[in-house]
Amino acid sequence: MSRKSVPLVIGSLALAGTLVLVSAAGSLLYQSGFSLVRHSIASTLPPGCEGLRKAGLDHYWPEDIRSSRDDVRTSGLASCVWSSTQPQPDSLYLVVSVQIKRYSGRILATPAAQAHAAYEDSCHDDWELTGAPGEAAIGDEYCLDNPFGENSSRITTRVANVVIQLTVRGANWSKTGGSETIYEAEKNLVFGLIGQLKLH
Repeated sequence: MSRKSVPLVIGSLALAGTLVLVSAAGSLLYQSGFSLVRHSIASTLPPGCEGLRKAGLDHYWPEDIRSSRDDVRTSGLASCVWSSTQPQPDSLYLVVSVQIKRYSGRILATPAAQAHAAYEDSCHDDWELTGAPGEAAIGDEYCLDNPFGENSSRITTRVANVVIQLTVRGANWSKTGGSETIYEAEKNLVFGLIGQLKLH
């Protein structure tokens, strides 16, 4: 190797090393939720129990046969649980619960990116939904699962820096065809909650 080629080799090795480091750093930042893109954020959250009522819960489940508990609202969390006061063997609704979490961001992560990371922690790949043709997306991304077996349904969605989880539990859905009915109700309730977010 000539003396003239030595600097070129050293320079090439240094460039390759720099590219590897940049690539590794980029991968770590991506995994941590880092983003330079400016996203809309929600500065406040709707109340849990009252938020569900405004979203249309009374239309699907009359207020006189349910009661609320665990109604929590802070700057970063709103939650509520409605339970049936007259449970029946074929009740479509036994429990409806919601948890709404707002993320404020962290070092190297925007609020929306942090919420996305939390959303991914909640949704497994086999739960991902793209929706039927022509069906409106639920938030920026969403998934559906059955956390308590065949008589339960949960929608998890992210909107900007907010993650919403709405869970419904009932009885004998397989006999009453409740699964499809509940899914439609869940979607509408989630859309109603999303509509109460103040994004800027």
